[in-house]
Amino acid sequence: MNDIESLALAGLLHDIGKFYQRTGDELPKNSYELSSYCPIKFGEYFTHQHSAYSAEFFKSVVGKQGEFSFIDTMIGDESFENISAKHHKPSTPREWIVAISDRVASGFEREAYEKYNQSDDRGEKLKYYEIPLVSPFDKSKVFDLKKFDSNSIIGVKKEKLSKNEYKTLWLEFEKDIAILKKKPKVNFISGLDFLLQKYTSFIPSSTYGTKANIPLYDHLKTTASFASALAKYHENDMSLESIKDYSKDKFLLIAGDFFGIQQFIFDDLPSSKASKILRGKSAFIQIFIKVIALDICKKLGISKLSIVSDSAGKFEILAANTPQTVTTLQEIQKELNSWFLENTFGQSGIGLSYIAISASNFTEQKFQNLREQLAKKVEEKKYQKFNLSNQNPVFNIETKDNAHLCKMCNKRFKNKSSDESCDFCDIFISLGEKLAKAESIQITTDGQGTIKIYSNYFVEFKSFIDTDSEIVYDISNDEEFRGYAKWSLKSYVQTHDKKIVDFEELEKRARKDGIGAKALMSLKGDVDNMGSFLKNSNINSFAKFNFLSRLVDYFFSVKVSKLMQDKNVYTIFAGGDDLFIIGSWYEVIELSKEIRAEFMKFICGSGLSISMGMVMFKHSKPINFIAHLSEEALDDAKALDGKDGITLFDESVKWDDYLDDLGLIEELEKIPEINTAFTYRLLDFIAMSKKVKYDGDVLSTIWKSKLNYSFTRNMDKKYETLFSTLDEMIEKYPKESKMKISEFIYKRRD
Repeated sequence: MNDIESLALAGLLHDIGKFYQRTGDELPKNSYELSSYCPIKFGEYFTHQHSAYSAEFFKSVVGKQGEFSFIDTMIGDESFENISAKHHKPSTPREWIVAISDRVASGFEREAYEKYNQSDDRGEKLKYYEIPLVSPFDKSKVFDLKKFDSNSIIGVKKEKLSKNEYKTLWLEFEKDIAILKKKPKVNFISGLDFLLQKYTSFIPSSTYGTKANIPLYDHLKTTASFASALAKYHENDMSLESIKDYSKDKFLLIAGDFFGIQQFIFDDLPSSKASKILRGKSAFIQIFIKVIALDICKKLGISKLSIVSDSAGKFEILAANTPQTVTTLQEIQKELNSWFLENTFGQSGIGLSYIAISASNFTEQKFQNLREQLAKKVEEKKYQKFNLSNQNPVFNIETKDNAHLCKMCNKRFKNKSSDESCDFCDIFISLGEKLAKAESIQITTDGQGTIKIYSNYFVEFKSFIDTDSEIVYDISNDEEFRGYAKWSLKSYVQTHDKKIVDFEELEKRARKDGIGAKALMSLKGDVDNMGSFLKNSNINSFAKFNFLSRLVDYFFSVKVSKLMQDKNVYTIFAGGDDLFIIGSWYEVIELSKEIRAEFMKFICGSGLSISMGMVMFKHSKPINFIAHLSEEALDDAKALDGKDGITLFDESVKWDDYLDDLGLIEELEKIPEINTAFTYRLLDFIAMSKKVKYDGDVLSTIWKSKLNYSFTRNMDKKYETLFSTLDEMIEKYPKESKMKISEFIYKRRD
């Protein structure tokens, strides 16, 4: 482990003592002198005792008999625990790198931090260990002190925490640390990072003089990123004067954006091959983004902990702002351009954008401007893309007849060993097949592996985890920790005998006991008003921004996947703040209601909402056409006033209006053998009511008498309640009525 990686790790663990201290455990006598780590003494009480607990953690939890099995005991000629734990009382250059990183990660100006550093951290109305973490969605809600999982991400009403809760969580953390230490050293940092996310995401980072709204994990990870960048920046100048300088643009915030995702996944894909390749394409994008982020860190000489985020086709990295960094990024961009031009003919690519910033740019007052600057750079990059003026934009395509074209993409020629696919599409086919069976994925940089991703990066899938590979992720869909970081890569697809169920079979499964329409339904969903929410919600620090982004991504990538379990659905993508799934038409409709209900609980009435567009289709329809229709349906839902809409059966309404059918379906389902012709006539009456309501067509008001006549002719008088419900629904809510009646008809179609 080099000095930069070690300093990043020191940043990652600098405040672990806050977790340890709040368990109520006493520091062992004669373990560490509190005065070495705590800046101020009030009588017999030292401030910031968590620093001493951090030092003790290295000795008693990570280390073994005074020796560290994974963390280098020394960084240069200094002890690791001093560099990490003395961030409130630094004296050496390395200690100051972690201390400055802690301050910048907290969003403090130098003067504000000095005041904080002189304060008593014992708490005010509540004791420091009793204060819970406030939800970013609703300040009246807090998080339970639990492990980070799909159930704990929803805020609750709770006044205070207890030492017993901390102790219970800490003991579980220690058990998982013991498992981690038995695994290969090369995966220790990623495994530790995962465990800190799992156990410290709902622990407040600070409970004194500020709202407890920043998780300890996000503060730790952000500090690690800054420490890595500062260590690289000061690689050749470790003077204290230089390290303490806030004014220089020492940091480079890098954003990577995979553009053309829709074209990459859907274009020219035959319907008959869709289920075989779509999941693999979506997974490839996730893997590719992670590989490129790792490659950038490696080439820039910074820690893997510098990767701030990598999901939904995007990544952010915090690097050192040096001339060499900029030159290297330009070279990486050229390599990426060449790769995408060769493999996707310029339809997709990755744009690298970056801004140079100083420590003062990360303060609470300036953070929003920083995000806007980066967003502008990313947007500008979309219009530059491949910089074709500086390279040959002409593709040399060999002339052959269509019989030699790959049947998956219709762009490249089939390889010699296949009757169907080209080398590029073989990657996606293999990924899809292996994802359905595997428990782990290994990323190697030595050219060893069955699936080539990019340059010398390969991946290998295994049904068990036991390897010395450079990077290993556990991709199993459970909560068990096996010593490796988990990655929600698999999403959910319906399988049979560990093989992905194809779209034709999903279509057949839409019929229950031989009844109902045989059809599929696509669902495209997207969070509404995220941009304005971020602007208006005081998301004014790196850690707060990362926490919110991480919560939303986790909802879609993990929570939604769990809602899909055992359903006849196929995830094309789910992550970031959106999703796209295909499945048996009725199950997709029911799933949409579950997702919306869980999302509304998740966002706690914050003003956010989710809109969805759904399209019913047969499996033979071109998948790129369905993707286009789904996008249009989503746009129609989001075009409603206030958004929060759903588009279904070519109608767009507000979610609450769709869910409230005045008991119409319940009344219809009471009739054992309802006249089919009558239900179809209801659609005619609804069409007439729409003309009255939206076009002012007076002649169409005749629908009421027609309904009365048809009902009297086809229904028994005992169903009069149904008549009054139909009359009210069709008059007041014709669009919602069409959606409900259509669903009712399709469920009963022979």
